[in-house]
Formats: sequence, structure tokens, C-alpha cells
Amino acid sequence: MDNCLLGFHVSVRDFDGHKIANRTNIKPIQIGQHVWICANASILKGSVISPESVVAYNSCVNHVFDQSGVLLAGSPAKIVKENISWEL
Repeated sequence: MDNCLLGFHVSVRDFDGHKIANRTNIKPIQIGQHVWICANASILKGSVISPESVVAYNSCVNHVFDQSGVLLAGSPAKIVKENISWEL
């Protein structure tokens, strides 16, 4: 995760948050380079966000998104725009 921008109150959770666990079902989170995760977003276990992407405000990512340069939005997140780019 290089050259990324994270807003306030971003939650990145690679576990369920309770004591009942299935250790064979551990799924790491992967965040590509140059990704912008806006405020109040949640990234859950097993999520993949490809490079050059943006996660919109208050979204919840819980799937694998292998396409680069997309805007992810909603809960659960889905691709709402393709072929995007962003700058600071």
C-alpha cells in the first residue's frame, strides 16, 4: 500500500471482531498503490482494492475488485464509475 490517501474514521478489519473464529478462513486485505479511501469507509476481511481506485465516503468494501481505476461506492461497495484517475 504505497502512495495512498485515507480519510478520517477509516476502518480496516481483517477479522470478525468476536471470539468465534474459523482459523482456516483467514483472508488478508489487499490495497493497491495510489488508492484513496474516503472518510468513514470500512474495508473488511478478504477485500481487494486494485491500484488507482477510490473508495467513496461511508462505503463498505467486502469483495475482490481486481479492475484498476474504479470508483467503489455503497454498502456493500460496487463499481459505480470506471477509468478514473485522481490527484491530490
